[in-house]
Amino acid sequence: MAHTLGEKVFKPKVTALKKAVKEAEKLASNYTWNPNIQIKDVPIINSKELNESDPMYSNNDLFKQPVNMSLSSVHIPVEIYQGHTNILNSLSWSGMLDKVWTENRQNDPDILWQYFGSQDGFIRTSPASKWRRQGVDLFDVRRRPWYTAGSSSPKDMIILMDTSGSTYGQALQLMKFAVKFLLDTIGENDFVSIIKFSNEPSFVMDCLNEKRFLQANYWNKQDLYNAVVNNVKAEKMANYAKAFEFSFKQFKEFSRNATDGAGANCNRVIMLLSDGTTEKPESVFDTHNRDKMVRVFTFAIGRTASDVAALKWMACRNKGYFSVIYAVGAIMSKVQDYVGVVARPLALDHAFNTIWSMIYNDALSGLGMMTTITLPVYNRSSDSIQSNQTILGVMGIDVTVGHLISHTPYSELGPAGYAFALDSNGYIVFHPNLRATNGWLQDPPNVDMFHVEINDPTKYQVRRKMIDQKSATEEFESYVLYPGEHYVAKNNRTYSYIPIPGTNFSLCVVSPSQRKKHVSAKGFDLMQAAEELERILTSQEDFAVLLAPWTTDNDGPRYCKTLESVPDEMQPVQSSQNLINSSMSTPVDKDKDVFVKRIIATLKSTKCNNSLIQQLAWDLMSVNISETLWKNLNSQIKKDITGVFVSTNGGLTRVFPASLREGLEDKVDIPTAEYYLRTIDTQVYLYSTPYKTGKIHTSNDTMSNHDVMVTKSIVIPIDSGHVFKPGVVGAMVKQEAMVRVMNSSSDGYCGNSDDNYCYLLDNGGFIISTNQEYDADHIGRWIGDVDSQVMYLLHLHNIYENTTRLDFQAACKKQTKSSSTGSRNVFMPSLPFYEMLTLTWWSNKLSWAYLNINLYNWLFGSSEDMGVMAAEIVTSSTAVNESCVVKQHQYYYTDRQSMRGNFTCDNCTRWVSAQRLNGSNLLLVVADQTCHNTHQCPQYSKLIQAPQRLDHIPTACQQEHWYRKRPGQCWNHDDREDTSQCNRAISLQSPSQSIIWTTVFLTFIHTCIRTNR
Repeated sequence: MAHTLGEKVFKPKVTALKKAVKEAEKLASNYTWNPNIQIKDVPIINSKELNESDPMYSNNDLFKQPVNMSLSSVHIPVEIYQGHTNILNSLSWSGMLDKVWTENRQNDPDILWQYFGSQDGFIRTSPASKWRRQGVDLFDVRRRPWYTAGSSSPKDMIILMDTSGSTYGQALQLMKFAVKFLLDTIGENDFVSIIKFSNEPSFVMDCLNEKRFLQANYWNKQDLYNAVVNNVKAEKMANYAKAFEFSFKQFKEFSRNATDGAGANCNRVIMLLSDGTTEKPESVFDTHNRDKMVRVFTFAIGRTASDVAALKWMACRNKGYFSVIYAVGAIMSKVQDYVGVVARPLALDHAFNTIWSMIYNDALSGLGMMTTITLPVYNRSSDSIQSNQTILGVMGIDVTVGHLISHTPYSELGPAGYAFALDSNGYIVFHPNLRATNGWLQDPPNVDMFHVEINDPTKYQVRRKMIDQKSATEEFESYVLYPGEHYVAKNNRTYSYIPIPGTNFSLCVVSPSQRKKHVSAKGFDLMQAAEELERILTSQEDFAVLLAPWTTDNDGPRYCKTLESVPDEMQPVQSSQNLINSSMSTPVDKDKDVFVKRIIATLKSTKCNNSLIQQLAWDLMSVNISETLWKNLNSQIKKDITGVFVSTNGGLTRVFPASLREGLEDKVDIPTAEYYLRTIDTQVYLYSTPYKTGKIHTSNDTMSNHDVMVTKSIVIPIDSGHVFKPGVVGAMVKQEAMVRVMNSSSDGYCGNSDDNYCYLLDNGGFIISTNQEYDADHIGRWIGDVDSQVMYLLHLHNIYENTTRLDFQAACKKQTKSSSTGSRNVFMPSLPFYEMLTLTWWSNKLSWAYLNINLYNWLFGSSEDMGVMAAEIVTSSTAVNESCVVKQHQYYYTDRQSMRGNFTCDNCTRWVSAQRLNGSNLLLVVADQTCHNTHQCPQYSKLIQAPQRLDHIPTACQQEHWYRKRPGQCWNHDDREDTSQCNRAISLQSPSQSIIWTTVFLTFIHTCIRTNR
């Protein structure tokens, strides 16, 4: 798989990217600069104004939207003036990239988005498509993860905030906004620290006194920004000499003591935010930065900023850059001025620095999580070195996570096997437990291996070796976390890992240790399989057939990329289409002809995964036990069950009778079917019921509504003790039969439901059955939520053990935020924001006056009026769910088979007995009546299983630093660099756009900010 990914997926993308970059540099070099260029001279397709109904755009299955494959479209940030000479000239020469992009796609049909992100802020994307981001448009390509990674080498950054008394009010609030957007410009390969200073410098977080710098991942940046919001106040006089001396010492101490790959160990930068000073700490620079290996960037903040000459001198003295931020609308563009300066050594070396970005969510069309390969585009004109010391931009080509997953050899690994990949930070590239594609995670998600796998010492070493690009195969006992995350088990697993050629990624395939060999289905006649499928789908017998989802998706094996159309039936009926998109089952009579024709046509096509289709053909030809099993059952057994089924590794499920289909349609996707993976992983009969949580009801629910699924893996001996498990056979058992099991296993104790409480529990502590007839709603719930005393004793006597983990991928209901005395919500004027972006609103003079008054009050009022931006930026203000962190407990059996004990509390003694039932995952529990008023028992603590949202997320100070590996190359110095270019009095905004941009920025803050979690 690693070879396939390296040679057939990644290598062709690298080749295409180098070709496009070479062409871009040639076009830019040969382009004649036009100082008089006008907007009308540069025709572009503006992606925000694109009309998809135009015949020049057609629907494309690869991009899931209408596109024009031979043209590109352009997105220009709101704050950038399209008519600026720089923008127009860059748009003009980059428009000629369409030809090379089209050629790339002809050479590699799997290529998705190709784009050029300009250092001026616009992005040109091929193929041409409509801009689909909703809400206020604040997209700037220069802040995308792939752009920041490709535009310069990693950085250790100190943000130095002047918090002297003169910054009180507007300046300090603007600084806090600026900190937020500075943090947005750095990523997981960078490290960052924030220092505040007036007469004495100090870190904004106490733990920085020890750690000094934190990795710039999403969670750490959030912690730092929250600390700025809550801990930074204006007071006293500023001492710049002390502040810079303190900052330089942090670099030295961090470099001396960094372990496990901490630190970028490349570029070192100080970002000074100040409202002005006359102090020039020259002696400090001479002592600590004589070689100028630490760049200093200075930002004069606020309209009242004065004495900025010293700030400019600091930047020019230390190979940095000086910028002025007068108001909130200029923040996003101005904080990015430093990027081009840090990129100079890379630009002067003209290095082919190929970078694979951390995964992030597709901003263009909703294709899910993806990684991007990037290369900088250099200015290779024949002018002087000085004009060639900045990059023109970054070129990128996407590869979706779904495309990487599709190369997993599922037939070889089996249903309990899977593959995952890590980058050099230990972050997940793809993994079956990665839930970023659901939209809960931030962008990029920065999900570590131990956020999706349960940590243990052996796995930690596997993670480290993968990061170090080593290859090995290891077998060890490991926690296995099943889909749904309600169950864990300790089983032996084999981890085989190897680097993916040409990338900084490492691949690992995981399989059950007992799966030493696999059986491959080969040579089956697909036409014969198609005929069998046709027979099944058109049969009048009382059974049903279900298939796993048919087409390609992001999170598991799929048979084919699409379902073929057939002549004269180009638009199949809706009901069949719905079945195809979810799971494929026997359609209603009126759909059968079209449905069967499409399946047969697809089986004949070349757009299918051959190994999975062969597996399906084998299953179709060999699996016919549902009807046989049912016919051979005696009459008494038939009274106890409602139906039987068989599911196979190939994704085929056969059900008898057909009415059983409704309860299984959501369980046919084998790689994500919890019951299937748990059954394949054990030798015993597995009993399971649907998981239930929430308020317990005692109303009209009856036992007859709670059939139990009983499953057993099919075992076929191969040779030398090896076995093959091609599938699972199962039955739906009535509760009355389960009650009889309890009675017969308890010597009649469970027949007395008035005095004795009996439960059949599974290996996770969930209730399969109970002898309490009126407690039917308890079935499927965790025993600790129903009878906490019983669970307390079972855990105390080591029948169950548990593991606890933090789930950083959770989705929680969106919480209502409220202000507190600790930090205030942002004050926003009550304005019809979206309406005011229309021409009608702007033409209203009264509204114009109202706007100016309110903007002035907000921008230039006191800090009491403005409040504090104690917030985190999110993507939607209307989302039902939001990303959160939950604490999750999973319980599992130990080796102990039985227990007897007493629960004693407040003069009440309750006896409890438990016994594992051989050959199953069941535990029989018998207890007498419950003790009440247990809250008075100090020795008793109620156990918890349900996920709990953490109100206080573990901060960077509380989390250990896990091993990472720094990127291999570093560009941080070049003697040819022209450091005289240390400020620029040029703006890509028009005056009117500056006003509009400020308004849009406020709209963004109003709609997209929530208070600190």
